Parts: sequence; C-alpha cells; structure tokens
Amino acid sequence: MNIIRQQGWPGTVLALAGLYLSPPAYSEEPIPFSVVAQLTPTNCTIDVNGRQPIDYGDITRNQMDATGAAIALLPRTVPVAIRCDAPTAISLAFVDERPNTANLQLAEHLRAARQTGTLFGLGEMKVRNNAAPVGAFTLGLGPVQVDATPRFWSQYNGADHQPIAPVHDWVPVTSANAGNISYSVTTRRGYIVPGTAFNTTLSVVPVLSPLRDMSNDTIHLDGEFTIEIKHL
Repeated sequence: MNIIRQQGWPGTVLALAGLYLSPPAYSEEPIPFSVVAQLTPTNCTIDVNGRQPIDYGDITRNQMDATGAAIALLPRTVPVAIRCDAPTAISLAFVDERPNTANLQLAEHLRAARQTGTLFGLGEMKVRNNAAPVGAFTLGLGPVQVDATPRFWSQYNGADHQPIAPVHDWVPVTSANAGNISYSVTTRRGYIVPGTAFNTTLSVVPVLSPLRDMSNDTIHLDGEFTIEIKHL
C-alpha cells in the first residue's frame, strides 16, 4: 500500500497545481487606438513684376505709323518669382482673360518678329459703332532656375512633358484657353524637377492694329492674362 501511495501522490500534486495556475478565461475591456494625420497640399505663391501692371503709359497718334502698318510696341521683360513652402513639382498655365479680342491679322507681323506663341487679346474699341480689336500681344518664358540651378521648360499636355528649344532664349507661350497646355520645369530629358524657389522672366510683345483701323477716341489697352500654378 505504501508503494502505491508513493507513486500516486506526486501525480495528484501536479494535477492540483495545474488547476491552480489556470484561472478562468475572460476578456479585458478593448482599448481603441487611432492612427491619424493631416495631409495638406503645399502652398505656392507667384509674383510677376512686383505685382505691378505692365504699363505703356500714354501713346499719341504722332508716335504711330500713318502708313497703315501695324504698330509694334517695345517688348517688356519682367521678373517672375514662385515660392513654395515645400519641394513641389509645378507647371504654369497661361489663360487669356480677353479671349477672342486678339487681332489675328497681326500674326504674320508677329511671326516676322520671331513671336510664334498664341496671340493674346488687348481688348476692343468702338469703330463706326462696331467692336474692333485693339491689337494683340505674345508672351515668352525666359530661362528658368529651380533652387538656383538652371533647368528647362517643357510643354505639358496632361500626360507627357516635351522639352522645348528656346527661340532666341525665349520659349513662346501657348495659351491654355484652347486646351490643356501648361509649362513644366524639367531636366533636359523632360523629367520634372521639384523645388521651393523658381525664378524666370516673362517677355511681353504687344502690337497695335494699324492706325487706319483705330477709333478717333481715346483707346485703352486692356490686355489681361492669368498664370495658374498647377501641382504635378
């Protein structure tokens, strides 16, 4: 009998210990845990010519060509600065705010002056009770730097970036009115380049309609365009 007890006792102790170390299972109150963030777009601002208009002042008829030729005003070149609060890839779209007022007959005159971009409108005047265009102007983008490094302009159609060869250091601007056209800043091979500081220049070349087509009243040049910054 004693031998049986010696063999059985240790087993009984282990069984009791197992019951003691295994308390009944139960669930704790769940603790919620959140993963949060706020994604905010970068902010870019643009300054053209110190936010001053390109003003040609008063132009008298004595300064105009009475032979009937179109009147080309001197080109103006103004600085353009874009600043972003974080590295950003951008493109610029140019929208004519006076659409359908450009004198398209001046296209040949502007091409002769190596201006091959879109003709932007200069507003309208009254001639014999009819609306007539005052003239037209073209825009050209000068060399561009991104964070003090020279880069290149490419024409962007929403899908591809096509580098543009400058014409006498200027890239002729096509307006975005007729399609999804903008100008991105890229490498020579067309890869977009993000940055925080973009610096370039913008050339404005106005041409007035011939004097014979002008009103005898005071005429206001009323060209206006908008530069839209698009984030790529």
